[in-house]
Amino acid sequence: MALSFIQTDGDFIGDFITPAHPVRAYPNVLRSEKVFLLRTPLIVETAHNIFQQTKLINVSQLHGEFRITYEGEHTRYLPSLWKLRYLFKKYFARVEFFDAMTLEPLGAEDDTSPSTRYLVFAQKMN
Repeated sequence: MALSFIQTDGDFIGDFITPAHPVRAYPNVLRSEKVFLLRTPLIVETAHNIFQQTKLINVSQLHGEFRITYEGEHTRYLPSLWKLRYLFKKYFARVEFFDAMTLEPLGAEDDTSPSTRYLVFAQKMN
């Protein structure tokens, strides 16, 4: 993760999912009025990093007939909080972590958050 592209006095705001998140709270079916999105997540560890691989299939009835389409596969990096803390503190002067649902601050010793999703606010100063 290269964070050096942000200008001095620039801010970074982002949200991340912890490795504990997908198994517990990942919806396998998303639905709108005429489309079902079927998702199959798989947790994969490569070189001591955890990723979520997901295959996506749409079942739709948009134009009066049923269609099943394969929408591809994506891989999402699931960084632990300690790893992001290390990387952000390397490039930013001010770094804060919050639980994404409650917006409660996360302590320096926390390696996950109650919602298993967290926000990072970082400021790059001189």
